[in-house]
Amino acid sequence: MSKFQYRRIIQKARELFLQAKYEEAIKEYETVYEMGLTHEDMVNLGSSYIEAKKYPQAENLFKTIILHDKDARSCYSLAFIYEEEGRYDEALQYYEEAIEIEPNHVFLYYDCAFLYDHLQRYSEAKKYYELALTYEPKHFWSHLNLGAILEQEGKDEEALEHFQKAYEIDSKQNMIAYNLGVVYSKLQDHEKSLLYYLEELTKPEPYPQTHYNLGILYKIAYKDYEKAKQAYLKGLEKSPEQYELWYNLGCLYVLMNDYKNATECFTYVYYKKRSLFQYMKEDGELADYIKSPEYQSIVQK
Repeated sequence: MSKFQYRRIIQKARELFLQAKYEEAIKEYETVYEMGLTHEDMVNLGSSYIEAKKYPQAENLFKTIILHDKDARSCYSLAFIYEEEGRYDEALQYYEEAIEIEPNHVFLYYDCAFLYDHLQRYSEAKKYYELALTYEPKHFWSHLNLGAILEQEGKDEEALEHFQKAYEIDSKQNMIAYNLGVVYSKLQDHEKSLLYYLEELTKPEPYPQTHYNLGILYKIAYKDYEKAKQAYLKGLEKSPEQYELWYNLGCLYVLMNDYKNATECFTYVYYKKRSLFQYMKEDGELADYIKSPEYQSIVQK
């Protein structure tokens, strides 16, 4: 193959890569691979393997690259591959190596934090979310996810600060109004909690748990059983397999002295999620219902 042919193939491969035609780019690059590729072309080929989900080829190529010229993009690519394959310790190793090489990219901190978060290693996750925010104070997802960890830890005031900042950055995103509803509910500010739950439900794809939480808020804070019922029913229209909604709706019917509809709900739970049904014996709201013929009709079946 002449140098002219080689350069023409390389140029074609680069164009195909930029056009996101990864399978075609791979074919062109592999044609001239033995003749040698620049570092940039090696990385392009490895990235094309990733996009085509050819992870073993991508791993081998990026390992070859970092033996000669370790760079953040190659380390990040290996981290991505290992995360996709569930090899999380290796993924974290390469995320952190990429950060050491280029410690000023917010997406490196965020992706590393997100994996720690997924692994429930919350101390490390918080560290990297905070670092992401050091470099990009308006990073929506870092605020949202860091706030969620803090809320789980019972640090509701700190969580609220991050949720409010995320809301200021992009109030249209799913989940942010829901999370504000959660933390305001915990802080006993029921009016704001209600406001944000209702706002979440105006989103094109609201967070599925919103109807559940809204029903609980109406039931406990406002003693408005009818609105609680409507919240649960609307939630079940969207997510009929959300068995906790069926259970809570059954409990609500008991409080409304509607044992017939309560029994229908609990019968469904009995067959679909028996562990929830077993919990009924510990639920103080259902003490009278458990003594009823309606309850016996379920267990006797």
